[in-house]
Amino acid sequence: MMKHSPLIPLLLLVSSTSLAAGIYKWTDEQGNVHYGERPQGSAQEMKIETPRTPTTAPGNNVDQQQMQQRLLRSMEADRHEREAKRREAEKLRAERRAECKEAERLLQEYRDAGHLFEPDGKGGKRILSTEEREQATADLEKSIQKNCNG
Repeated sequence: MMKHSPLIPLLLLVSSTSLAAGIYKWTDEQGNVHYGERPQGSAQEMKIETPRTPTTAPGNNVDQQQMQQRLLRSMEADRHEREAKRREAEKLRAERRAECKEAERLLQEYRDAGHLFEPDGKGGKRILSTEEREQATADLEKSIQKNCNG
């Protein structure tokens, strides 16, 4: 009589069933996106469930290709998202540069003008006093320092 190893039924069971292989996605502290078979540390992760069959099973190549395609689609979506965020950030930087340039032009006008005016509420203009003019100039300088030089 032949003795069977207790591992043989276990190996047959594992090789005949479909296992869920996880592909994990996480972002590190520097904002870099990573992919792997296991989650890393306490980073945020996204698990993509895919069936995994043994390497000897027919059709395994198709399963691997499907898993690769899903991973590639996920990576492509991440790339598009990062690019959109980069474009939006550049647009905001350009808007801020334009606003700062306008504020600096206005400050130069304040400094060069003989008088500063403001609407008087009756359709006319009121000349600002020396103190009001100095305050308006100081306020604009502070705003430029806060919003444009940092």
